[in-house]
Amino acid sequence: MKGKIRKGIAVLGLMALMAAAMAGCKTGEKTPESQAVTDMPVPLETEDTTQGVQDSDTAALNNRDENNNYVGPLCEEQKELDVFFAIGGANFSGAQTFTQQLIDSNPSYQKLSENTNIKINYIVPAVGEEAAQFNLLIASGNYPDIIVGNAGISYPGGMDQAVEDGCFIDLAPYAEEYMPNYLELIKENEQSYKEATTLENRMAVAYAKYMPEFEGKELQWWGQVIRKDLLDKAGLDVPQTVEEWEKTLLAFKDMGIEVPYSMLNTTGMDQALLAAYGIEKAPVDFRNDVGIYPGEEGKLTYGAVEPGYKEYLTTMNRWYQEGLLDKEFMTRSLLSTMDTFLAMFGEGKIGACYTLDGPLPSMVMTLQNTVPGAEAVAVGYPKKVTDGSIPKVSIKELYCGNGSWFAITSNCSDPKLAMNFIDYLCSDAGVRISNLGIEGETYTLVDGEPTFTDKILNYPSGSSDGLRLNVACVFAVSDEAKYRNAQFKSKENQEWNRIWTESTEQYNTIWSLTAEEEQQVSTIMSDISTYVQEETIKAITDGAALANWDNTVRQIYSMGIEDALSIYQTGYDRYNDR
Repeated sequence: MKGKIRKGIAVLGLMALMAAAMAGCKTGEKTPESQAVTDMPVPLETEDTTQGVQDSDTAALNNRDENNNYVGPLCEEQKELDVFFAIGGANFSGAQTFTQQLIDSNPSYQKLSENTNIKINYIVPAVGEEAAQFNLLIASGNYPDIIVGNAGISYPGGMDQAVEDGCFIDLAPYAEEYMPNYLELIKENEQSYKEATTLENRMAVAYAKYMPEFEGKELQWWGQVIRKDLLDKAGLDVPQTVEEWEKTLLAFKDMGIEVPYSMLNTTGMDQALLAAYGIEKAPVDFRNDVGIYPGEEGKLTYGAVEPGYKEYLTTMNRWYQEGLLDKEFMTRSLLSTMDTFLAMFGEGKIGACYTLDGPLPSMVMTLQNTVPGAEAVAVGYPKKVTDGSIPKVSIKELYCGNGSWFAITSNCSDPKLAMNFIDYLCSDAGVRISNLGIEGETYTLVDGEPTFTDKILNYPSGSSDGLRLNVACVFAVSDEAKYRNAQFKSKENQEWNRIWTESTEQYNTIWSLTAEEEQQVSTIMSDISTYVQEETIKAITDGAALANWDNTVRQIYSMGIEDALSIYQTGYDRYNDR
């Protein structure tokens, strides 16, 4: 990816539209730590598992200039590639799901085919059936050319297993010749390279690379918001500690606010408040990640068995009993009851909440239109209860692994052409069309920098839909889309993100597990996660269950948490030693 366009798109900071990107297949100014890692070797193929990849009959293969930008189409005669998309509806709001009709009406998908001379046959499962259809596809052995998935879609046993089973092609032996743009992308720093390769040093898939834009951190788009006008009325400052939060919520209750605090989280696990008690990752977070993170001296732990978790539950139980916490928090699903939540906030019934940034603009606008003088502001994560230090938050992969991935299967009709196609998406032209669309239609260059047109910014149902319906964003391998874009976000929204991010010490917890280890921990943690979520809700709503929490912890141990932690520890140390 060459400097000019990368810089331009970075300035744009496109909104997060690939947080849940699609899956595909065929049937029949840098800091020292982020400088380019130019001396990392390309992983060597393993003799017993690497499938032979036949030569392409396309003479236009690898037709690139000195900057690795493709010259002309990728093939002389039009070729077809079948691509299966496993996360169809998650990237679109309302009725704007990823369908063939939407594809046919999106000019950027047509432009992509025109530029490459490749006809994409889009295979899109029904919304809600993506994971099931992916698993059926894998079991059938009747793979498509390319499978595009994301963190929510996983190959049984992991990516190494996908190669060993003969399903995915290991791209490592071919990347230097047929995917130089992608290789440059993941080799920009050592961390991203490690995240993009497997335990066995394979490239089982090409990962979309997320570009963290906030001083090396993932921009936190989740946190607490509070009614500033209510604080002013009560003569209170913005709360900084859990104790100050409780005092504030009691004042809101006395004012007649129906729901002083809502976490918009059916698990009962509010990460902002958990962090104040030293729980650096919720046992079940909103992305369904397993709640394991390093405790003392790098030893992994599980938050639900830590003393701080019981302290958190004690506070939440008190808030629930005193009417400070939303009585219906266990039913406030982000997907199923968002409209109810938005309406309640907009009507002035909620004093403060823990939420994502996406709905905030409409929440605040509705509130201000309904309640004269109302004002909502973001609040940094509460200081740790014990010592007042900045709370820590554990996330997963920073660069690769939380977004989409692109696998070329062993059934691919032309693997080297498919490699060139994915690599094209990392070239200047590919980055533009998958992040910006078509110049002159969806964006223009203003003083050399890309600026979206009204076709995106003033789209009737919102700029987010305008982008998704007019830009080939599901093909963003160089995933500039998670940048916070000033064109899409108000200054207030950007300020909320900054406050949430700056108020935490953020770090990554990553491990490398074998296929056998993956299966073992999956079996253990599936039952534990379900149990902990059920017991957390009980402990918040029922004093007897809270009083029984020590027995709950013993039950967690009896379910094998120590075995799971031991396996994860091995994988964690293994990853850090790579």
